[in-house]
Amino acid sequence: SSRTPFRLVEPQVDESLLGFFHRLADVNGHPDGASLLGLVGWRYGRALIEALPVVEQSLGLAPGVLLPLAPIARPARGLLDRRFERMRSVAICPTCVADRRPHHLFWRHCLVTTCLTHGLVLQDTCPRCRAQLPWNVGGYRACACGYALSEFDRVAAEPFDIALSALIAGAEHPSRALLPPSLATGEVERVGSFLRFLTSHEGAPMTG
Repeated sequence: SSRTPFRLVEPQVDESLLGFFHRLADVNGHPDGASLLGLVGWRYGRALIEALPVVEQSLGLAPGVLLPLAPIARPARGLLDRRFERMRSVAICPTCVADRRPHHLFWRHCLVTTCLTHGLVLQDTCPRCRAQLPWNVGGYRACACGYALSEFDRVAAEPFDIALSALIAGAEHPSRALLPPSLATGEVERVGSFLRFLTSHEGAPMTG
């Protein structure tokens, strides 16, 4: 509402919804998105995503600004398919964090393993406390234990891993020349399901 005492920021291009909440919290002096959302009675998850117009009103945001960031059931972009959203951990690029870039939308996709800007492996485990970065605590700049995300290990990614991450992100990237010609450019519809199908023989058959 208009009475909500938040300093507002605009979502940035290809910023993740969770990352936006962490950044909004950081600007307003809160340790993480969860604490800020809790002030207006919300918790990050499916219920929040299915009520985005109400959440926008609660936070004093303009109508419709959060939907382009949100993982949903049948998205126009495969990158936003909520079946592939990381829900057990958060992955970050330490150099992006050091540069104060927004937490990128494609970092939330469970099959994306690299930063396309810096060619680094995304990190999801804190070097200090050895715990995976949880989505509900910790924030825009630090692990829940206080260790700076910008100080996480910087590990160069393999070119083929970068190519696959670029494919999933639907991003143009020189590494995609390593892929078959039909996958070298553009966005591939339902790419997460396609890749899961290709790797299905690696897992043991299961029922139920």
